[in-house]
Amino acid sequence: MLTGNKNEVIPVSHLRKVDLDNVREVFKGYPGLNLNHLTVKNDQGDIISLRFVDMNNRLERQTGFMDPIVPEDFKRLLNCKVFVFIPISDYEIALDTLKYLKKNSKGIIVFDAHGPTTGCMVNGERLRKFWVDRDLWLPYIDVLKMNLEEAQASWFKKEYESSDFTISEEPNREMLRTFAEHCLNKGVKAVYITVDSRGCLVYFKQRKKIVEEMVSAVKV
Repeated sequence: MLTGNKNEVIPVSHLRKVDLDNVREVFKGYPGLNLNHLTVKNDQGDIISLRFVDMNNRLERQTGFMDPIVPEDFKRLLNCKVFVFIPISDYEIALDTLKYLKKNSKGIIVFDAHGPTTGCMVNGERLRKFWVDRDLWLPYIDVLKMNLEEAQASWFKKEYESSDFTISEEPNREMLRTFAEHCLNKGVKAVYITVDSRGCLVYFKQRKKIVEEMVSAVKV
């Protein structure tokens, strides 16, 4: 998307003033990239340190916090064909923002579930959390993307015993299909769940029936 002359990519983010020039430098030279919506009004931005334990796990600590993306950030962008939201913490995108776009724009809303399934503790530690208010968001999302761990944090029982909390590294296809069907029934058009090196499970409706496809990973 960053190499063609016909498409325009417009990042929308809030940054610290000290980071703005460096961010602009990183993206300098890419055709079709509009950086006019990187703002520093409140001088706030995320600061996160990562330490990788293995390919799928990392220890994260957050010491700075971006102020949330709100409807005001999109008032001049309503003609965009696609809105891609990739929050990394649960507070970064206001639900009112998706509601605003759904009401005022015809653009497709793509949403990554990493944000609502990741919370920050008072000691800066970043941890996986249940997406408890999930159903408030689903009607305003067209394409929902997540990985296996995020899917397990998005589909949960109403009540648990202490011994019930487990995270599996193997995909439970029946559970994932049930979860995807729930999302599709709430208004989501397609659900993408990446399953590591195996590829990506895709769910959508065709003639009112749920379709499940496995898209193989591309070797690079």
